[in-house]
Amino acid sequence: LIAQELANTAWSFAKLLVCDEPLMTAIAAQAIKTIHDFTTQELSNTALAFATLDVTNVPLFQAIASEAMALIHNFTEQELANTAWSLARIGLADVPLLESISAEALRKMTEVSAQGLANLAWAYAKLLWHDRPL
Repeated sequence: LIAQELANTAWSFAKLLVCDEPLMTAIAAQAIKTIHDFTTQELSNTALAFATLDVTNVPLFQAIASEAMALIHNFTEQELANTAWSLARIGLADVPLLESISAEALRKMTEVSAQGLANLAWAYAKLLWHDRPL
């Protein structure tokens, strides 16, 4: 499967709130192998899907974090907020990624909506993580 198909399948199951663990494990394994092919939207949506279903696949989230940091300047406000929310939902305080998200949100401050800032604030509060500049 290609990155978009993996992300869309995971997101579809999350939207339906159906957690098929063997399927999610297979998606995670393939996503890790092809993570460099993922767009920012696919990274964010995959993280969001797994977090929505409370599937804490640490190797997948580590792969997503690594790739997200490399592409952070391309993330939209929504993708930044969704990625931070996903980390908070599963309780994974990936400090380098959170710092990258904060820095990018600050850089895009004129584009970030009040809802986007609220979502980031909730995620950081949930993780008990404080970012002074943001």
